[in-house]
Amino acid sequence: MKTAESRELALYTINTGEIYRGITKSTILNISQKMKKGNFDKELAVKSFEHIAEYGAKMYQKEFGSPSSPWYKMFSVNARHEAAVEMLDHYMEEITEKSKEENSK
Repeated sequence: MKTAESRELALYTINTGEIYRGITKSTILNISQKMKKGNFDKELAVKSFEHIAEYGAKMYQKEFGSPSSPWYKMFSVNARHEAAVEMLDHYMEEITEKSKEENSK
């Protein structure tokens, strides 16, 4: 179930260029290569995006949080997981396209 906090985290992480260039882009490439080889596993892909969600939560806390509120209290484990699922859904078309590009090479 999507919560306001999971949606906020997903939107922040998707729309932060530093996160996309830093880790999301390479994660998309990695998952697309697995898809190309026929080894795509949605659960493992979500786990990869959970790492991105955690990184996004830490950045969000630095930008908007207070020092007395740690990042892991701002975004619960469930919220980070739901944000990861939403991010995978958001990037699925890009992952699929990249796997097709890899196939045409």
